[in-house]
Amino acid sequence: MTTVDEQNQRRVGDPEDLVRIEIETALSRGIIVIPVLVDGAAMPRPESLPDPIKPLAFRQALEISHTRFDSDVKRLIDELRLVAGVAGSTRRHTNKTNT
Repeated sequence: MTTVDEQNQRRVGDPEDLVRIEIETALSRGIIVIPVLVDGAAMPRPESLPDPIKPLAFRQALEISHTRFDSDVKRLIDELRLVAGVAGSTRRHTNKTNT
């Protein structure tokens, strides 16, 4: 969430940024949002996010690392299958905050 635009402003602070719009729309419609952290990224703190997307800070994220790429991606696919109700998921869904 530290990506900046051409004016060196954080994109997440721009109400017209397409990624922010997608996150905000999904959260406001009750659509499950699963943050994916790459390259050692950390979840943003609530106070660092604009009000409409603050709930993102309370989601349980999945990390994808270079050293565990295959298993991390498999875990992400399993989670996506689980929330989509697709057969073949190998993990039971226990995170009640992503509903």
